[in-house]
Amino acid sequence: MKKIYLLTLTLLSICMTSMAQQKWDFLTLSANDEANLTADWSFSDPYYYNTSTSGKGIYVGRYSKKGKDYSPFFNVADSAAKYSSTVEANGVELEMTKGLKFGFANEGSRRFQGNNNKAFRIYKGKKGYGIYPQMAGAFFVIPNVAVGDTVIVVSRPGGKDGRGLTSENLTILSGFESTIEPNNVLNKGVSKVNGNVLIGSIGKTSILLSVEVKKPTTDISQLRTSVIGRPENIYNLNGQFVGTDLNKLPQGVYIQYGKKVIKK
Repeated sequence: MKKIYLLTLTLLSICMTSMAQQKWDFLTLSANDEANLTADWSFSDPYYYNTSTSGKGIYVGRYSKKGKDYSPFFNVADSAAKYSSTVEANGVELEMTKGLKFGFANEGSRRFQGNNNKAFRIYKGKKGYGIYPQMAGAFFVIPNVAVGDTVIVVSRPGGKDGRGLTSENLTILSGFESTIEPNNVLNKGVSKVNGNVLIGSIGKTSILLSVEVKKPTTDISQLRTSVIGRPENIYNLNGQFVGTDLNKLPQGVYIQYGKKVIKK
C-alpha cells in the first residue's frame, strides 16, 4: 500500500506539472538577449531593429527567393507556421520569444514574405516596451496549443493609427477583431484546435506586450479520485491502509486525501 500511495503522489505531481501555463513577457530583456541583440542587431533609441550592425539584413519570416513568391495565403495557421521563423540575434534564438514564430505577409497578394528592412523592432528602455513588427501584415504563431487552452495577448497601439489584432483557430472572448485600440488591450480567446494558433494584425500593427497560454483547470479532488479510486482511504504515516472512517480510528496522525490529518 505504501508503494501505491507514493506512486499516487508521483502521478499527482506529474499531472500538476503538465498543467503549467506558458507565458512570454516582452516588457523586459534578459541579460543574454540584450548581449546578443547588442552584438548583432542595430540600435536606434529606443529600439533594436533587424538589420545587423554590419548592414546585413536579418530576416524575420520566410518566403521563396526563386523568382515570384508562390507561398500559400497567410490566413492559414499551419502554412503560417511553415513560412514564419524564430527570432534570432547573434545566431541564438531570443529567450523572450523562444518557441514563438514570427512572419510577415503582403496584404496585396495575401502571401507570405520575408523582411529585413528594420520592420521588426524590440523596444528597450523607458521610451517604449514590447515587440513592434512595424509593417502591415505582421503575424506570429503559437505552436502546440491544445483544444480548450485559453490564449491571452496583451497589446497596445502602434502609433496614432494603431489597430487591433486578429486570430485564427480561436473562439474570441474579448479584444480580438476590434479595430479601435486606444490603450492596452486584453485579447483573449479559446483554442478550437490542437496545433497552431495564428495571431495577426489589422492594418497598422500593434505593439505586443505579452502572450500567455493557460491550460484548463483540473479539480485536484477529481484527479485523486481517478488515481486512487477510493478517495476515503486513510493511511498511517508508514503508508499502511488503516480504514475509511476516521471516527473509528484511535487518536493519532493519519494521511487522507494526500494530507496529514490529526485525530484527537
